[in-house]
Order: sequence, then C-alpha cells, then structure tokens
Amino acid sequence: MKKNPAPGKLPEFLSNHDFEELDDSRQISCQEINSTYNFWEKKLSPQEIEEVNNLVANLRHQFCEIFNYNYELKKCQSYKECEDVFKKMKKNNVRLNIATFNIILSKCQSDKERDGILKKMEKGGIEPNIFTFNIILSKCQSDKERDEILKKMEKGGIGPNAATFNILLNNCKSHEEGKNVFKEMEKSGIDPNVVTFTTLLKKCQSHKECKEIFVEMKNKKIYPDVITLTTWLKKCQSHEECEEVFGKMVKKKIEPNNVTLITFISLRLDQTDKVRLLDFFNKLLAKSTKHLYWWLPYSQYLESKTHIKNPSNQKVNTPSSSAVSSLPPAPPITISGTPDPIITTNNPSPSEIEATDPVDKLISSIQSISTKNINAFIRVLNSAQKSHIISSKTKVIARNTAKKIIEEGNTSLEEIKKKVISIIKSRGNNKKNKKH
Repeated sequence: MKKNPAPGKLPEFLSNHDFEELDDSRQISCQEINSTYNFWEKKLSPQEIEEVNNLVANLRHQFCEIFNYNYELKKCQSYKECEDVFKKMKKNNVRLNIATFNIILSKCQSDKERDGILKKMEKGGIEPNIFTFNIILSKCQSDKERDEILKKMEKGGIGPNAATFNILLNNCKSHEEGKNVFKEMEKSGIDPNVVTFTTLLKKCQSHKECKEIFVEMKNKKIYPDVITLTTWLKKCQSHEECEEVFGKMVKKKIEPNNVTLITFISLRLDQTDKVRLLDFFNKLLAKSTKHLYWWLPYSQYLESKTHIKNPSNQKVNTPSSSAVSSLPPAPPITISGTPDPIITTNNPSPSEIEATDPVDKLISSIQSISTKNINAFIRVLNSAQKSHIISSKTKVIARNTAKKIIEEGNTSLEEIKKKVISIIKSRGNNKKNKKH
C-alpha cells in the first residue's frame, strides 16, 4: 500500500519541483488537496484507505507525468523544441490533455504548424476550448481569419470571454472601431477588465478620449494599473495632460516603471511644458522623500533639458549623501528586454538615455555607499536582485560576506565594498562561462 503523505507536506507528485516555482494559485490548490486527503484518512476504514490510496496513486502518477511535460513545454523557446518534448511524451505513452496542446499552439509561428497541432488534437479526440481559440485568434493576421475563428467558436458552442474581446480590441485600427467591439462585449454580457480599458486607451487619438475611458472605468469600478496610466501618458501633448496622469499615479499610489520613464522622455513637449513639469515634480519631492526614487529621475531629466534646477524655489527634500547610500539605487533605464504588455514606445535617442551596463550601475551604487552599515548594502543588493541584475544566490553571498566583515569591525569601508564588488564580478563571470 502506498504510504500517505505526512500532514503539512506537499503531495508526492510535486516532489520533483521546488514549491517556490509554483504560482500562488497552484500552491493553494496543492495545500487544499493535502488537507482534504489527510482529513479523510482519519475517518476511513483500513480497507477504504487502501482503495483510496490505489486511486490517488494512479492519479498522482498521471498528473506527475503530464505536469512535468507541460512544465517542460512552457519553457520551450520555439515550436521545434516543443516537437522534441512532444515526441518524448508519445514515446512514454503520456496521456495528452488540452493544456498540452494549448501550450504548443502558443509557440506556433506559422499556419502550417498551427494546422498540424489542430489535426493532432482532432486525431486524439481532444476538443478545443476557449483558451485554444483565443490563442489561435491572437495569431490571426486578418479580419477574415478572425471571423472564421469566431464562426468556428459559435458552431462549437463556445462563447467568447473577456480575453477574446481584448484580442479583438487589440486588432482594431481606430478608436471608433474599438468602441464598437466594446459595445458588442457589453451586449454579450462579458464584463470588461483593466486589460480591456488599457487596450482601448491604445486606440485613442486625444487626451479627451482617454479621459472618457477613465470615466467609464470609474463607473465600472475597475482600477488602473501602471500599464494603463503609462498608455495614457503616451497620448499626452502638454504639461497639463502629463500632470493629470502623474497626479492619478500619486493619488492611487501606483509606482511608475522603466517604460513609464522612457515613454515620458519620448514625449514631444516644448520648453515651457518641461519647465512647468519640473516645477510639478519638485513640488512632489518637496512634500516627502517617501517615494523619492519614483520621481527623482523625472526631475533630473527635466533639469538636464531645461538647465533650471528649481523654477519656483521649492524646498526639495533631496537626501544627504549618507541617506542616499541607505536607499536603493534608482531603477536602471533599460530599453532592451521584454517591455510591459500592450505598451510600445519609440526608443529615445542615445543622447537622452545613457546606455550603460546594469552591472556597472550596480557597482557604482555600491561604491557610493558612505556608511559602514549592513542595511545600506542590503538595500542596494535587494534592488539589484529585483531588477534581475544579480541572482538571489549572489545577493545572499554578497550580503552575508558584507555582514560578517562589518561585524568583525577590523576592515575599512572601502575594503568591504571591494570584496562585495569582487563577489558580484566573479559570480557574473561564472554564470557567463556556464552558458558557454
């Protein structure tokens, strides 16, 4: 008889994966399964427990295999890689499910690849679901193709969901066309979400149209996020319009990200607007240093463009050098990498953004630490890890090394900084060597 899992432990079918790798919903589901399983174990007779164990063991075996392979498929970078995993699944007689095919479909780059997967689904007796159709719909290149998919959905008795309409909205060529799709969404009884309104904002041609969408969001009690407000910012053409967007960020305590800053820098504002906005950001900084690094890069950028430090002589809460060393560095401005979904921006010119290596910026931040305080090192390292400049393991090693040296009390601050920088550089080189 299969041994039951100990109370409080994860089911055995997850033993091959780190618990931390799972998303919150899956963690909660696994905990609920465990709790139920252990609860009934105490209430059943030995014979009933044996029968349940046999059933659960079989289910675990099936789930383990499909979970492992689906997890592997998600990590694939191309359809070709997916095919290799798919062949292994067939060779090991793994029972495929709809999630398997949906993952592979999301990696398809051509109609030929897509049609091949759909034929395999049909051959295996697996019916497409709403997620299948949404994946196909998102890859359609023309209205004709999208209409055909919608007809197939209707014929199969599968109704659209919010994601379906969001995909259709994203393919609209104008604000008016987007409004018509939105009306169809409401007629279908589908509730819009924040992605719906953010996608609608992309289609707006004026600040006034954006404001109308925000009124609609407020009426439906849907709250904007940083992507929504950054999309709106892209439509701004004056300091008044920018101030309205940034004012909403302040009011709703929404932290701007790198894309927000890049979008702002890309705006075509005249000198007067820049001076007014510099005054606006300096007033924010004068109120509090709580969100210093939210707005300091904006103020610094505008100072460099206007050559004015403080238009209205506001008392700006700029921190002392010792205070700066204990704060995390301003987030690096990066243009490469994966941008936020929905937002697309024209890259600013090299003169507007200095393209520096993130590791060099981290080293510069460490070198600027002016107090022998472990918290100063921790803040800088935490910020670097969150920005994916260093791994969590490198952060822990560097932090523990700095802590140990500081506690010993015999080493100068400069030597501590050199040691921490040495660890970051050596582990960075090791990582590169492993890749090669």
